[in-house]
Amino acid sequence: MKPDIVSSTLLKIVNQRHLRKLLVKKLDDYVYKHVVNNNSEDLKEVRLRMYLYLSAMLHCVVRNVDKGYISKEVMKKIIDVFVQNSLIGGDQSYEQAKI
Repeated sequence: MKPDIVSSTLLKIVNQRHLRKLLVKKLDDYVYKHVVNNNSEDLKEVRLRMYLYLSAMLHCVVRNVDKGYISKEVMKKIIDVFVQNSLIGGDQSYEQAKI
């Protein structure tokens, strides 16, 4: 997945309430296509579970932003730290263990 696409879409979801539903659907489709339909070494069931986890997190966060439980400023920091470093950066320990 391209980090710029995911993080910019998430920022638009946070900032633009009227486009949120459309952007969530587009991002969910993008994540499905790049997580489940890629040709990686992981089993398809593992990739599907990963997608379901990410999708549930996305929908839960959007619901909480809509209700006002999470501020926009906090979401921007979460996007910077969690998405850029953890989800897109990948797990380097797994990469090192294979060597």
